[in-house]
Amino acid sequence: IVSHVERLCPLTEEICRSENSDNLQKLEKTVTSLLLSLGIPIKLKGFYYIRYAVIRSLISKEPAVGITKTVYPDLIKKYGATQKSAERAIRTAIEHIYRSGKMELLKQMFSYTGDSRPSNATFIAMITDNLRLYDADYRSLQEETY
Repeated sequence: IVSHVERLCPLTEEICRSENSDNLQKLEKTVTSLLLSLGIPIKLKGFYYIRYAVIRSLISKEPAVGITKTVYPDLIKKYGATQKSAERAIRTAIEHIYRSGKMELLKQMFSYTGDSRPSNATFIAMITDNLRLYDADYRSLQEETY
């Protein structure tokens, strides 16, 4: 399980340094693979909203906090959704982790200690921070850009 994240995390360093289209496609595949491994079905709108929010958070120079104020407005504009419908779609996608029995995987991959479903913002921040901070070289890159 941890090796899955270890394989994915080094990609984020290279991708976030350059925002060209090939790198963004690699990042999209990385985040897609991670969300699928957690049991979130690709057929849900929330899957795409979460993927967008994670990618947007990864390529921004801001910490993964305040997602509802920084990422949600862009997400809503891109997908033509309302804030309420976007939040519900993300919540439904996260609930699939429980329904598919992947909660233990979430706990192992991201050291999530809660017994209940994480909030939308917590879930997105957890994935973003894990991908961003997993590798020491990438941490130093982020520190230089703040």
